[in-house]
Amino acid sequence: MFQRVFIDDLVLFTEHIASAVRAGVPLHQTVELLAGEMVGRSFRATLVDIAGELRAGSNLADAVARHPKVFPDYFIRVLRAGEEGGALPDSLQQLAELIQKNYVVGRKVRKVFAYPVALVFFLSAFMFFYGTYIMPQIANIYEELGAELPTSFLFLIRFHYTAFSVTLLIIAVVFWFARRFARVGWSGLIFDWFDLECPFLGNFTRQALASRLTRTLGTLLRAGVPLPEAISLCGGMLNNKRAQASVETVRRSVERGETLSTSMITETLFPPTMIWMLSAAEVKGDFLATLDHLADFYAARVENTVLWTVEILEPLLILVVGGLMVILATALYTPVFNLVSAIGL
Repeated sequence: MFQRVFIDDLVLFTEHIASAVRAGVPLHQTVELLAGEMVGRSFRATLVDIAGELRAGSNLADAVARHPKVFPDYFIRVLRAGEEGGALPDSLQQLAELIQKNYVVGRKVRKVFAYPVALVFFLSAFMFFYGTYIMPQIANIYEELGAELPTSFLFLIRFHYTAFSVTLLIIAVVFWFARRFARVGWSGLIFDWFDLECPFLGNFTRQALASRLTRTLGTLLRAGVPLPEAISLCGGMLNNKRAQASVETVRRSVERGETLSTSMITETLFPPTMIWMLSAAEVKGDFLATLDHLADFYAARVENTVLWTVEILEPLLILVVGGLMVILATALYTPVFNLVSAIGL
């Protein structure tokens, strides 16, 4: 389990360390200064500890490796390879770009679900207010006058209390299930299967994973990490067990001497276009450039999918909201008109 670290803090850390190494500034001083600029308290405490390790004579990779809950394995491995190869500034700069671009892809994935979730929350809050405060007052007025409530209003009252009770029950069950079982054991496999196999969502998830995998793999290979180890580190950064298993299968095939593209053919996780382009790159010899191209290509696909989804959802949600508003307005004003008629105004 990783501690929550602000992406801006992590990027700032890697970029400033790269600049300090290029300028010949002692690393422990740079890290101590950076600690005061961090937004997150936990990351600030982590940097203070790293500065102490550097002051005591430790190298950067070993000092960072003391905090595996903050820095992922690939981050530590790239640092170590950069130090061993004398290219630490370049490795740090590549890490900063990798973290930032992977974060952008992840944010676009979350954006697809944020809009409808926010709208559902707004509608739920409105329905709760309407059913809790407005409908009871109208019902009391009818009761005092001895008038009969309209059928539409009675239906809305019953629907409100039934839907509200069911919604609370569903939220409680889902929350308990998520806290107890989500991403753990067999239930985690169900979530992982749904992410990859669900229509539309599965294709979208695969494109996002392809972008992250190719970009991270290119960064690791440029740092001098051997291909099998780089593949293993890429798999370790994924939070989907099925995807991790596919990446691990590819790693074992590469260790047996197969090419990367050949190893991917049997795994449905990887898009056919990605496999074909990697196969061509292995023949032509521009493997790293192809990885960069694939990362940008799938990142653009993710962005286009997000834009298309939002464009489709907006009119649909407007129709749904408009329909609900018509129903609510009818149920709200029908009793008022009936009351006016009942009292003879």
